[in-house]
Amino acid sequence: MDINKKEDIKKELLTILKDMTADWELDYSGGIKADTRLVGDLTFESIEVVQLMVAIEQHFNVKNLASEKLLMRDGRYVPDLTVSEIVNFLAEQMN
Repeated sequence: MDINKKEDIKKELLTILKDMTADWELDYSGGIKADTRLVGDLTFESIEVVQLMVAIEQHFNVKNLASEKLLMRDGRYVPDLTVSEIVNFLAEQMN
């Protein structure tokens, strides 16, 4: 996957995240970046992670995204994800 494609995915993902968190009272002055954590920085709960996966599928028009590959490792749920981890996952899935 070329770098430009990943940058495009990142821009789109950042837009989705900004839309989702627009009315949240976050004290996150650094803005959303590649190393931003969904839970640690944006205070996502499990339902928001699910909503994010649905929004990603709809936005990128991808059906049956294998989100369990992103959300689970060694049979356990991943406690937190960064924006860059999601971008890399999407780039891999949409290749």
